[in-house]
Amino acid sequence: QMLPQLGAGLETCQKSLESYLEGKRNKFPRFYFTSDPVLLKILSQGSDPETIQEDFEKLFDAINRVQFDKADRKKITKIKGVVGTAEENVDLVQPVMAQGNIEDWLL
Repeated sequence: QMLPQLGAGLETCQKSLESYLEGKRNKFPRFYFTSDPVLLKILSQGSDPETIQEDFEKLFDAINRVQFDKADRKKITKIKGVVGTAEENVDLVQPVMAQGNIEDWLL
């Protein structure tokens, strides 16, 4: 008796979640390269950019990690790329502030 109602509620939740994720992907197209669970993790932890370090390589081809300013942990100062055994570090001329919605500061 309750099972059909629960199923309908679950379907509504799933459609809402898919619509939400599609909106985020439209705003930042590189999110199309991630699975729904990875994107949910990135979006839910995006306010703490250090927690998504391992996910940068899923979004960008040549970026494995970023380095944050020692004094301001929201300021990205360096991009790190690793290919095989070679590591390349690129100092940013203008640091990126990792605050607000992640799809905004990743642009």
